[in-house]
Amino acid sequence: MARTTNNTPRIALTVDVCALAIDESSARLCVVKRKNAPHKGAWALPGGFAEAKEEIAESARRELQEETGLVASELEPIGHFGAPGRDPRGRTVSLVYAALFLGEEPELTPADDAADAKWVDVHRPGKLAFDHKDIVKQTLAHLREMIELRGHLGPLLPRKFSMGDLRMIHDTLTGEDLDADAFAARMRRNHTIVHAGKLDGRSALYRYKKVRTAR
Repeated sequence: MARTTNNTPRIALTVDVCALAIDESSARLCVVKRKNAPHKGAWALPGGFAEAKEEIAESARRELQEETGLVASELEPIGHFGAPGRDPRGRTVSLVYAALFLGEEPELTPADDAADAKWVDVHRPGKLAFDHKDIVKQTLAHLREMIELRGHLGPLLPRKFSMGDLRMIHDTLTGEDLDADAFAARMRRNHTIVHAGKLDGRSALYRYKKVRTAR
C-alpha cells in the first residue's frame, strides 16, 4: 500500500453520485463511460476525487455537473464504500450521494472524465465498473426505507409536492403498484406530511412537517 511521508497508509477520498430520473413509468439511472484508466471505456457512476478544500457534498455536486451537466440542488447521503481492493489504483473510500430528478430525463452533457453519458433502467443498469452495482443496490434500499419507514424523502423532493409525486417515486423504486387511496392513508399515518395548498386550485399539495429539536 502507498504511504505518506510520515509512513501512514495513503487512502484517497472519492465521491460517487446515484442520479435518478423518475417518472410515472420508470426510474432511470445516470451512468458515464469512463475516459481514463482504470476501467477505461466501462460504464460507471459519475464521481471522482474530492478536492482538499471542498466540502464533500460540494465535491459530489461538482463531479456530477462536470461529467454529466446535471445540477443537483439537493443531495441525500447514502453511505460509504471502502472495501480493500475496490480500486486497482490503491485504497480508496467513496462517499455516495443520491440526486433525484422528477419527470422527463434531463439532457446529459458528457465532459471532463466522461467520454459519454446515458440514462439506463436503474433495476437493470448492466455491467458497471468498480463496486458501483453494489452502490446502486444500497441507494435503492436506502430510498425505499426513507419512504416506507420514515414516510418521506427529505430534501430530495421539492418543498411542496403532490401525493401523486410521492406515490410515483415509491412505485417505480419498489416495483409495486399501490392503490392511490391506500398509499395516501399510509403516508398520512406516518404523520410526517401536512397539507400545503393546492396545485392550480385542484390537486392537493403537501410539505414535510418541521421537526422541533430539543433545547
